[in-house]
Formats: sequence, structure tokens, C-alpha cells
Amino acid sequence: MPYVQAIQHILHYFDSTTLQQPQDAATPIIMIHGLGSSQNYWMPVISELAPNHRCIALDTYGAGRSPSHGEKVTLGNLADDVVVVMDELKIKKAVIAGHSMGGTMAVMIALKYPDRVAGIVPVGPVNPGSVKPEMFRSRIETVLIGMLGFLHVSHAC
Repeated sequence: MPYVQAIQHILHYFDSTTLQQPQDAATPIIMIHGLGSSQNYWMPVISELAPNHRCIALDTYGAGRSPSHGEKVTLGNLADDVVVVMDELKIKKAVIAGHSMGGTMAVMIALKYPDRVAGIVPVGPVNPGSVKPEMFRSRIETVLIGMLGFLHVSHAC
């Protein structure tokens, strides 16, 4: 599986060129997931776009297959990581698509690196720093309750 050594992190990514489908010279698309998600969020989209576009979906630091070592990160640091991935893959300019926190990252990348961005697609951008901690606790509890119910039903079968 492909990894890139970013500034302080090791990041996992998926590159649609591994699908060995014909891809024209269209601008590549870098895809960034939201908080609590992974590159897998983008796989249904990639299956539609990959025949004509090079699509790269990455796991941001501490998500999916990109290990966490507990360092504090900022959206600016995460934006820098995306540009390191672009450099490693020899992508001069890309469309940056992001969902939720990834949408906010897409905007941050465009602000910090305008010469590297052909366009942005922020899907429901949100800044996790502006969300009250109680909302995240509530979401976490909901997921845990759902998982426990699923595990209980699975074991009963």
C-alpha cells in the first residue's frame, strides 16, 4: 500500500492510476475526507471519475491507515501534508475536493498554495474548532451505542 512521508507524519493514499484505466491529461483531483472518516469515503466517487481523471484520496494524519503519534496538528499543517503528497506524486496543480473538515482543508490549501490549486470542491465544509465539544461527545456516544447494538445482534445470530 502506498505511503508518503509528510512533514511529521506518514500518510496513506490511494491513486487511481493503480486501476490501470485510461486516464487523460485532465487535472488530477485530490480528495480529502472529513473528521472521523477515511479515504474510503471517496471510493464511490473515484469509481465514477477514474476512467477520465487521476484521483488521489488520502488518509489525513491519524485517520484510516495513516498512523497517529499524538502530535497536535492544525488545519495549516494538514494542508502542508497534502502539498507534500502532491510533490511526491509529481502533481503540479490539482483540484482539491474535501468533505466536512476536508472541505475546510481544501479552502486552506487554496489560501496557502494558490499556485498549486486549479479549483476546490468543498462539500459541507466545517471547522471542527468551532464545534462545541458536547456535540462531538453526543456523536461519539451515538456511534458507540449503535456499534454495541450491532455487535450484540451479530453475536446472537
